[in-house]
Amino acid sequence: MHICTSNPQCLRRETSRRQRLPHGTTTIITDPHEAANVTGVRGVQYMHDSAEGLPMRHFVDIPSCVPSVLGLENSGAEFGVPEIETLASLDRVIGLAEVMDYLGVINGEARMMDIIAASEQRGLFIQGHAPSVSGRDLSAYICGGPRSRHESRSGAEGLEKLRSGLFVDARESSITKNVKDIWEAVKGSRYLDTLCLCTDDKEVEDVLVHGHMNEVVNAAISYGMDPIDAIRCASFNTKTRSPN
Repeated sequence: MHICTSNPQCLRRETSRRQRLPHGTTTIITDPHEAANVTGVRGVQYMHDSAEGLPMRHFVDIPSCVPSVLGLENSGAEFGVPEIETLASLDRVIGLAEVMDYLGVINGEARMMDIIAASEQRGLFIQGHAPSVSGRDLSAYICGGPRSRHESRSGAEGLEKLRSGLFVDARESSITKNVKDIWEAVKGSRYLDTLCLCTDDKEVEDVLVHGHMNEVVNAAISYGMDPIDAIRCASFNTKTRSPN
């Protein structure tokens, strides 16, 4: 499942493990882009290494956009192909995280194309992030390499992404709850093999009081999803999109 554990509300890796494992979450895939934007490669390496030996499997996606958009913000680092190649050698790195510079991908800008190409050459999964992108722009974005959609703001958007062949993450977080809207839009689809459930940013108190992925699965079932499909979307479907 996708989660941003470098978010301050997720605390350190051991604390994260103690929160989530009792609720049945055995594997997380994290995008440490907050840490990368402050401390660069060193921060991502620290987050990778600090999860070594924990009873919960902890995989890492390399932040793709550090900074998120060049020229619009100040950051403590800048990622290009050399940084991607360095981090791709870590044992539990499995993907390129949230390609947020979707305009760079749609327009074929060299920086993003080089980063995606370097990741694909190393067998990494390319995770997308393109809210409200639709139609021809969506087709161009998909042609650029991303294979999933982390941000779907509405059911109609989720359905379009699903029909386009992307993996779609429906999430119940402390901030955004769109599982119901996406499920209402896609429940008539014949195939749900690329529909996934996730939490992303979930505050510590919410995990302790309400649960983790078990809460998301229960929510999906309450919205009318078959229990077997809900469990599959929270586990098997997520695994099939990873190359490892």
